Amino acid sequence: MKKTFIKRLLSLLTLIILYYIVMPKSIFLYVISYALYNIYISCYTHIDIKDSLEKYSENYHKWSILKYLILIYCVITLVFILISILVSDIISTIMDINNLTFVFIMISIATITKPVVKLLSDYLISLTKNKKYLLINDIYFVADNLLLLIISLITFKLVNVKIELATSLLYLSKIVAMIIAILPVILINKKRLFIKKSGAKEKVNYSKE
Repeated sequence: MKKTFIKRLLSLLTLIILYYIVMPKSIFLYVISYALYNIYISCYTHIDIKDSLEKYSENYHKWSILKYLILIYCVITLVFILISILVSDIISTIMDINNLTFVFIMISIATITKPVVKLLSDYLISLTKNKKYLLINDIYFVADNLLLLIISLITFKLVNVKIELATSLLYLSKIVAMIIAILPVILINKKRLFIKKSGAKEKVNYSKE
């Protein structure tokens, strides 16, 4: 409860600072794009692998679930990209805003980041029985907010780029934040993550480590 409140407060402060950086005319496009992002991200809220992972004692089966879900996420992202191309044309026509395609494509790509981070966190917790991997989600959240402000300062204040391009680059924060959150974990736990089929019969208790 306390952590949720802090996260929402930080998100609010980030949005207020972002408003003063990008200014009212530019924030309008970000609000429209972020509304589409929230619609896309809501499609992942019903996907929860915790119960599925706990059904299997063999780590290889858990690894298989992780692989299949990542593949499904990639397919969903491709569908979102196709939808975004269509939606960008419609909104461009209705609201007389040009060059929205790249903005909406970046939204589609950024949508996969948070679910992948959560997926990896749930997988490692199930595998190791160690809830410290919940921190991956917190690292992603903090990195996303900080990078959002940094990128907005660069694109809207330091570099003179078009509003559409600057807005699309704001979603780069989520992609970079995902890399920051999961790359060290993957490198440290690569032996646990990538389990071969021959090891399916081996049940390793990592919680004792």
